[in-house]
Amino acid sequence: TLIDLADLLLEMGRLDETGDKIRRAIELAADEPAAHLYHGRWLMRLDKPDDAIAAFNRTLALESRFPSAHLRLAEAYQAKKNLEQARWHLRRELLLRPEDAELLLQLGNLLLDCRDYRTAVACLKRLTMLSPERVAGWQNLAVAQFGVGKTNDGIFSRHEALRLEPNSVPALFNLALAYERLGEFDQALVWIKKAAAAAPNDRGVGQLTFRIRIFRAIGAIGRAFRRRPTAIPPTH
Repeated sequence: TLIDLADLLLEMGRLDETGDKIRRAIELAADEPAAHLYHGRWLMRLDKPDDAIAAFNRTLALESRFPSAHLRLAEAYQAKKNLEQARWHLRRELLLRPEDAELLLQLGNLLLDCRDYRTAVACLKRLTMLSPERVAGWQNLAVAQFGVGKTNDGIFSRHEALRLEPNSVPALFNLALAYERLGEFDQALVWIKKAAAAAPNDRGVGQLTFRIRIFRAIGAIGRAFRRRPTAIPPTH
C-alpha cells in the first residue's frame, strides 16, 4: 500500500511525501525489490543518479529479473552521459522479453536516444506485435528502421501509423522524407502536401516542401537533357 501511494505521489510531483512513504516501506520490508525500485525513481527525480543506481542495483540483487530495473538503470546512466552502460542495461531489459506495452515503448525510446537502432528495431517490432494499434510504436519503429538503413521497412511502418492516425504530421513528414531519400520526388511531394494541409504553419514542413520541389525540378531537367537527341555529324 505504501509503494502504491508513493507511485501516485511521485506522478503528482509531491516529492517530499514520496520520500516519506518510500522510507517507511523500506523500514517495513527491506527485502521488497519494488521499494528499492521506487526509491531509485525518487532519487532520479531529485537529480541524484549515483544514489539511484545504488538503489536499482539493490532491486536486482533482491530479484535479478525484476521488471524495469535495467530500464531504470539505463535512464540513470544516460543522465550521467554513460551511453555504453545505458545500452548494456537496455539490452538486458529486452532479453527479459517484457510484454508490457508501456515498458516496451519507454525501452524503445531510450534505445533511440542512445542511437542503438538495431536493438530498437527488435524492441519496437515486439511492441507492434503485442500492441498493433499503438501509433507511437509504429512511428518509433520507422525511425529505428530508417536508422539502420531499412528505408522500405520504415515506409511500411509509417503507413501503418497513418492507417491508425491519418493526420499525424510527424508520420506524414517522415514519409515524405523517406521518399525524398529514395529519389521518388513525386511521391514525396504527395505526402508533404498532406503534412502541409494538416500543419500549414509548420516551418519544417515548409522547408521540406521547398527542398522536394527543387530536387524534383532538377530531376526533370536532367531527364529532359537525357532525352535530347544527339545531332548526327554531316558526312563528307
